[in-house]
Amino acid sequence: MRQGTTVKAIAFFMLTASLLYAEKGVSTQKKKALEKVFQVSKKTTFFTTPLLKSGRVDYIKAFNAYTKPKGVTPEKNGAVYLVKAIGWQEKHEYGSKEEKVYRTNLFTLLGLKKEGKGFYAFPPKGGNEIIDSYSYMKLKIKVFPEFGKEKEKKALEKKLQSDLHAENAKGESVPWKKEERPETWKWIQMNEIPLKLAHRAMEQPFFYLPFARATTNNQQPKTLLSTPTPVRKDCRKIARLLFQRALNHLGENRPDEAAKDLMVIHQLARKIGINGSLSIYLTGVSMEAIANKGDYYLAMHAGFSIEKLKSYTKMLQALSPAFDINKTINVYARCRSLDTIQNLAISSHKEAMEDYKGIGLPNWLTTGHFIFDWDQILTNFNLFYDKINETNSKHFLVQIKLQNQITKNALKSKEKLKELSSKHFALKGLIKGKQYRTHVMGDSLMALLMPAIMQAFTGEQEILMKQEMNIVHFHLELYKRKNGKYPTKLNALLPNYLAKIPQDRFTEKQNLKYLSDGKSFKLYSVGRDLKDNKGASWGESPDGNDIVIKVP
Repeated sequence: MRQGTTVKAIAFFMLTASLLYAEKGVSTQKKKALEKVFQVSKKTTFFTTPLLKSGRVDYIKAFNAYTKPKGVTPEKNGAVYLVKAIGWQEKHEYGSKEEKVYRTNLFTLLGLKKEGKGFYAFPPKGGNEIIDSYSYMKLKIKVFPEFGKEKEKKALEKKLQSDLHAENAKGESVPWKKEERPETWKWIQMNEIPLKLAHRAMEQPFFYLPFARATTNNQQPKTLLSTPTPVRKDCRKIARLLFQRALNHLGENRPDEAAKDLMVIHQLARKIGINGSLSIYLTGVSMEAIANKGDYYLAMHAGFSIEKLKSYTKMLQALSPAFDINKTINVYARCRSLDTIQNLAISSHKEAMEDYKGIGLPNWLTTGHFIFDWDQILTNFNLFYDKINETNSKHFLVQIKLQNQITKNALKSKEKLKELSSKHFALKGLIKGKQYRTHVMGDSLMALLMPAIMQAFTGEQEILMKQEMNIVHFHLELYKRKNGKYPTKLNALLPNYLAKIPQDRFTEKQNLKYLSDGKSFKLYSVGRDLKDNKGASWGESPDGNDIVIKVP
């Protein structure tokens, strides 16, 4: 059953049950007395402090305290440099008033002050902010001498699009020279200051980017679910700029400079990919994929010496583990779920429903907080995340089986979901009692989470597989430079280049597939569909889902 149907069923059930109870004459005073409907404990809420006035755990403050490293200062915090690099000239999805409050709260948490001077001052209003390709195009069209003439405007827009998003016949970005893409070169030049700040950010010993509210103390406290994350999302703009500059360095025979830009993308992807939501985690994964594309061309660049190639390979291998999906799910995703549930448990205000737009709950939903055992729902969610956490130490294929079982237990059966969408379900829930309602409500909410969690696990395995394949590719290039050709078998890399051949993460115990005639090679994993498509990847004919590196 589609997620939307389940959400509507939950909403209908809760609304109908609330109205039926209201008809029984539950007084306003009694409703207020029932607002504290769950216990704050490690078993139910995971974090137990600090608390909001409503009795809820303040998960935003709790999570920030949990992730804040000891000894961090603004000067040693890479996130501060990153915030200055991104700037604030663009309007994000939050209104201008909320954006202003969010910025003020974020700067305060980072140790910056509006009345401060020099480094501690708020980022300057102009001069440092990153300009993405879309903003560059708008600016270029606006200052065009023939601005206002629709035909000329469209012609310029097409020309800019072709330059800024240039690709080869295979749809790939490749190394380029200034004269080949003059507009892209100008765009990069306009971003020199923020790109320098991005490099400085990765030189710092700490990276602490706290979550900040977009509300004041006098307003309804926002939950983790509705907390803005524009800085983390905007980091993709920096990654794309660094990637294009690296390709320009390669095209103009500056591989050492390209290596520096690509390494910053690798480092930034790791900083962004941890301590955040599943969507932020996947943002880090996408940035790592951008760096991997650049590594492909760097490895084959004739001007990148053997010693430099060896050094770069060691730096990649020495980087911290790509992403900690375990921490993302076990702490952040857990806290976000518990935060949402505790807010549902005590709130029946329309404005509170704004927090749940991200998961599709409608604004007219009222919770009827007295009809469920919220302690049991919170406890079950904690156990749910414990089970998910236990699967992380298993092989990927075992993870999939265990998670499918968890999903099956959460969904129970198609018949249960049919019941959930029935117009008579609310009445049935009232007759069967609180335990039954609690059980179905909790399982249904859990079922909504599983698709995102499964996507994150698969995404993690794919990016880890690509990283391991990149390392193999670097060593294949080293082998070729010494022997004049690629090896016909991967075992030729043992033990002088690799200690062992990486296993394909999407198979039981098989190594990566490798085909070579000495002049070219194809290295691949079977990928997420678990099928050997003979090295065919998405978009090829025939189509496939293999993860592939091939030369040429």
